Amino acid sequence: MGVRAQSERLLEATRLQRTSALELAQAELAACARKGCPQAPQLSLLVGSLLLSRGEPREALAQLRKHPAPALLAPYRSFDIGQALFYMRDFRAAGQAFSEATTAPGAVANRAVARAGEALLRAGEPGQALPLLERALGALGGPELLADRSEARAALGDLLGAQADLHTLMVRYPRSQAAMDADAELRGSSAPAVALTLDERMQRTRVFLDAGDAKTALAELDRSEANGLVRDPASQAQVALLRAQALFSLNKVNEAEKALEVASEGPPATAAEAMLVRARRLLKLDEHAQAVERLQEISKRFAGEPAAEEADYFLGWLALQDGKLQAAADALESFERKHPESRRRDEACFFRALAQIRAGNWSEADRALRELQERYARSALVPQAKYWRVRVKQLAGGKPVEEYQDILKLYPQTFYGLLAQERLRELGARPEAVFTERPKLPSKVVAAPELALPRALASAGLWRESAEELRARLGAVHTPEAALRIGTALARVGEAWAAYNLANRLLWTKAYGQKDPGALALLYPRPYVSHVDETARAQGVHASLLYAIMRRESAFQPDRLSAARARGLMQLMARTASAIARELQRDPPEPDELYRPELNLDLSAWYVGQLAKRFVHPVLIAAAYNAGPAVTLKWTGELGSMPVDLFVESMPFKETRAYVKQVVADDSLYQTFYGGTDVRRLAMTLPKPASNGIEF
Repeated sequence: MGVRAQSERLLEATRLQRTSALELAQAELAACARKGCPQAPQLSLLVGSLLLSRGEPREALAQLRKHPAPALLAPYRSFDIGQALFYMRDFRAAGQAFSEATTAPGAVANRAVARAGEALLRAGEPGQALPLLERALGALGGPELLADRSEARAALGDLLGAQADLHTLMVRYPRSQAAMDADAELRGSSAPAVALTLDERMQRTRVFLDAGDAKTALAELDRSEANGLVRDPASQAQVALLRAQALFSLNKVNEAEKALEVASEGPPATAAEAMLVRARRLLKLDEHAQAVERLQEISKRFAGEPAAEEADYFLGWLALQDGKLQAAADALESFERKHPESRRRDEACFFRALAQIRAGNWSEADRALRELQERYARSALVPQAKYWRVRVKQLAGGKPVEEYQDILKLYPQTFYGLLAQERLRELGARPEAVFTERPKLPSKVVAAPELALPRALASAGLWRESAEELRARLGAVHTPEAALRIGTALARVGEAWAAYNLANRLLWTKAYGQKDPGALALLYPRPYVSHVDETARAQGVHASLLYAIMRRESAFQPDRLSAARARGLMQLMARTASAIARELQRDPPEPDELYRPELNLDLSAWYVGQLAKRFVHPVLIAAAYNAGPAVTLKWTGELGSMPVDLFVESMPFKETRAYVKQVVADDSLYQTFYGGTDVRRLAMTLPKPASNGIEF
């Protein structure tokens, strides 16, 4: 793959974003200068980039100007020079530097176009900035570019165009900083406000509510009313419904109830939704009996409305949660008949089967599972339906060895394949080996000319820029053969996330059908292996479990940010990271520090280690990582006497059920692939969690 520009030690430091990376790079550059080595241009570029990331633009600029970059990396040097000048507020010179990178063959060109437009706008050249901003918007989109184009259009006298951009910004990106800044500026100036319809205001309100920002949601509703948009009883009811949801979030219960009264007087669809909001609140308060009454009323009074479908489903699901098994089965079967177009029919059918399994009605359970397979043959629930049909046969006194072997062959990578293995051992049978070869990349070096630029960036230690170029290229790969070839090349230079992305999209058949070792290596990589192994040992957990969580949480992307603002490889929330840091007597990290792989792994491994001490079993550890220790303790108190398979299916949270199934299956496969002969068995009974231990 060519000679690396930097030492392995420096590359590891930059990849893990260690605080020592800049000092290491400066030391290597100084040593290189004394020897006259050919790597000085790459090292100089890396030092300049690291100085920029430290917030030292003047020093970065001086360093970047000392050496020209190799031809392939020259646009990145120009871009970083532009960044340094921009931060020093020399906007005109920054625009010129950015312009030098706008014709580069790669993703940096689009960023350079956007930054050149922004710099020229700040330099007071809207006429030069506008075409660049329009070009960048076409390639990249995004709220900041919309705001900049609006500013450029306004400066050139195109007030209608400027207003149109602000309108798009406010409607499409309501939570972006650009939209909030523009909104605040409009309210504080004499400029004409952006005219939004009531539907657009309510759309913005829902976005704020979904993000947990109830105060901004209420402010949006206040503005709707102040602007005279709420003109009739129907719109009053719709606004009141949203207001009630925001007020409940702020625990202003009395005000919320008054708003619901207004919503209840609206059209049937709104009135039904208002009653559904009440029912959901009662569920959160564990007042199931009252919630059921509300749901039954919705079902009777508002048949045909979307809220009635929701109510009918929850009536069956709640009966199951409350242990009213026959009532649950009857309600869920009724739901399937009443709502033949519902997207939840397959779920209802499975929960009907689950109720019958828990009640010990084997024939009725088998009927429901058979119907799920036949009616919903394309459902993602078919593998679990097949497993549970075999399990029901065993529970009824059978010895379905061949059927379990079939499950294992069909779904070897899933939770149900793992369960089938354990059930076979329980029956005294030996599970057939599915993966006869361990994951292994082809020994032959493969050509991947598509990766020349990303590879050059990675070998220079510019991992973030390399990742940007890789993302620009991944979408152009469409065949398994290309995916295996390019994925192998990516894996060899340490880009596990990109290789996994390709494999997960295009290599399932090769991996799970043909059992190709190369495809399996891409689907089950071990990035940062020395650090993960060391950290796992230090915290008393298995590296396989850390990799399984990482695979599910971030797909190995160190810069992953979730909608809930979880960050990094193990998707840590800032408040959780701060709590862990306090336990470790460290300073709480800034949220964006959690993108550093080393820090993210260190904090997460400690947390997983504490969960393992309290919960022991991988099912409970995974559940606690996803849903929290308190919820997991509650579930074990209520359901912990069940066998593992039944416990997992009975957990109330859909997201956690899916999470646990994947993490536990992946943990087992990582052990099988990389753990030698000492592979841990999955215990089919759950231990009682420790009474004391981690609680956050």
